Amino acid sequence: MFRVSYLLFCALPLLGAGVALQTGQSVSYSPFDDGTYQTGLERHFERDDELGIVYDRAIGLEWQDDVNVTDKNQSEAVAYCEDLVLNEHTDWRLPGVEELKSIVNYGNSAVPLIESSFVQLASQTIYWSIDNVGNSFAVNLRTGQDVLVVPTALRSVRCVRADAFTASSLSPDRDTQTVYEANNDLVWQDNNHTALLSWSNSIDYCEALALGGFTNWRLAGLQKAIRNN
Repeated sequence: MFRVSYLLFCALPLLGAGVALQTGQSVSYSPFDDGTYQTGLERHFERDDELGIVYDRAIGLEWQDDVNVTDKNQSEAVAYCEDLVLNEHTDWRLPGVEELKSIVNYGNSAVPLIESSFVQLASQTIYWSIDNVGNSFAVNLRTGQDVLVVPTALRSVRCVRADAFTASSLSPDRDTQTVYEANNDLVWQDNNHTALLSWSNSIDYCEALALGGFTNWRLAGLQKAIRNN
């Protein structure tokens, strides 16, 4: 038997306008996990079967769900979404990584993890995002994982419309060794803790953490989708 260890990130949720979307996990598998807290904006998806559009009422995005689009490379995917006319709208675009991950429900008991309101899911479940760092980011809507893919590879396409998620505004505080993330109204630990810990030990570490004058730290969840106001 072996124990997998990871770098950890503790977060402190504040009360304010910005808020992270709930991950969808409602069952607690360990004390103080995401199923315990269930913090964030409540998920709310609705599908218009006639139009083939899924509305994310929590964040304010509209998702294409009318057809399974033929696999494309990233530049072709960008062009396809820019040329798409659906429900008389022409402002469709290729989504970002965090937008794609917002339609993953990590509380699903079986794959695929995409929200149940979506009925179109290509057999190639890795979907292009607009983001890239040399190679390009895509998200596997079957497992909820983001992956790096060469831009010339053929992957699935799902377009979105409404305002894009804005980049996080980060304000470091060297005195308290914390970073404030304005968009999600979160405070992040930034005190150079580099030890590798198991998942359960990471939960315990964050629950016991006292930093920056706060004691209500928790282990960060997967979702950090930004609400469009």
